Amino acid sequence: MPATSQAQRGYLNAKFGHAWVKKHHFDNTGNLPAHAPKRKKGKRPTRRSIQRDQMLASFRKRHG
Repeated sequence: MPATSQAQRGYLNAKFGHAWVKKHHFDNTGNLPAHAPKRKKGKRPTRRSIQRDQMLASFRKRHG
């Protein structure tokens, strides 16, 4: 898994050393963004909502 940002690359090299980074395949070449983009936080679908969506999809399939 390559590093996703310059900050991550610098942290891993400082914490574990370049030999560890290379061994675990975090050593990608080229310019990276200063920091990784933020992930969107969202709720994971519940079992009930998944079942509801499946039921509605099958109903729509049968009734057009």
